[in-house]
Amino acid sequence: MHWFGLMPLDVLLFREAKPFSPGEGAWAKGLFPPMPITVFQAMRSLLPDYGEGAANRRRDLNFLGPFLQDPDGNLWLATPKDLVGIRHRSENDEEPKPDQKKASDQWEQLVRLQPAAADGVLGFSERSLPPMVFPALETDQYVCGKPDAWMRADVLTAYLGGQATFRQPEFTHDFKAPWVRGNPWDVQILPHIHMQEGARQVLEADGYFTEVAVRMDPGWGFVVGIESDPSEEESPFREIEKAVIRLGGEGHRAIASQISTPKHWQALQPFTKPQQAQTHSAYVLTPGLAQTHANQPLYGLCPHDWSDTVKGCASDKQLLWGGVRKVWRRRNPDNPDERSPEFGLLPQRAFVPPGTVYAFEELPQTQQLLPTDSKQREMFETLNYGKILWGIRPV
Repeated sequence: MHWFGLMPLDVLLFREAKPFSPGEGAWAKGLFPPMPITVFQAMRSLLPDYGEGAANRRRDLNFLGPFLQDPDGNLWLATPKDLVGIRHRSENDEEPKPDQKKASDQWEQLVRLQPAAADGVLGFSERSLPPMVFPALETDQYVCGKPDAWMRADVLTAYLGGQATFRQPEFTHDFKAPWVRGNPWDVQILPHIHMQEGARQVLEADGYFTEVAVRMDPGWGFVVGIESDPSEEESPFREIEKAVIRLGGEGHRAIASQISTPKHWQALQPFTKPQQAQTHSAYVLTPGLAQTHANQPLYGLCPHDWSDTVKGCASDKQLLWGGVRKVWRRRNPDNPDERSPEFGLLPQRAFVPPGTVYAFEELPQTQQLLPTDSKQREMFETLNYGKILWGIRPV
């Protein structure tokens, strides 16, 4: 596999998927880092066009990423979502009420959530997963929030190996600080308004949309891996040392430079297959699709064929992206009743976000987070959607 570092030359623009109306643009957040197919298409543009027609639609490239990389070459991945911060209460210290949706750096150590066990008093419906709860705390301990969004890859390796707790850098020297951090970018919301001619009103059709401009911190970028089909004698990316690709809207670009294998990537390879352990955890490395019903394009957090083996799931809201369908839109402003069909990109699929963690007592039969019934399954496989790292869950 050939690895490339992507360094943005300017801000990156991505149109917001949600249908905002004027005055609601502040709610736009954007989807960043971008989905794998977005970056893959940018890298694919470096190769000659295969041509048009069904005969030229080849799936001869495998893609992995994008992942964050800091100025020192360290790989950063999504923090496992089953980690929660706790601290000791000092004298005259009132227990705060943390906002569970926001990260906190006030914790002294991170502990792993565990599936709640049913007992004679507490029970759960068989149609839903039991909640994930924090382990028993000491008398003077309390939960103070979740950690930041990104974790360095070497620390994630220890997590997958079964380490149950992680202490703040000032309390331990296990890892070089900092090893957990927030988003290394800033966001600016850019609303776009198209007005009606001769009137001070917004166009009813496509009159308002929102873009999110992302500026990454100095020295930060992405790394991606790409390789050709094993049947190919020579990879077309072998000779590409450095090139400029278009990434995002408005023609903004990034420099793609061929690099060596990222730091700590090899240390993660043993976890691409299930470990020899009595209890298992599955960490979602790239966005995945969990089909909740057999033979139906309905997506959630837990796939239907895992329902008998999964014991708990720690995740966040799903990523809405992608999909093509025929929609009816008004194209004639003088005749509101006249509509014409067109194909449009809509957020039809709900992807499981990276960092999601599943707890198992025994391994499931299927070990991929991909839909079982989808015309695009081959595409999802070649772009490594739903890639899972298998770890050991401490008892």
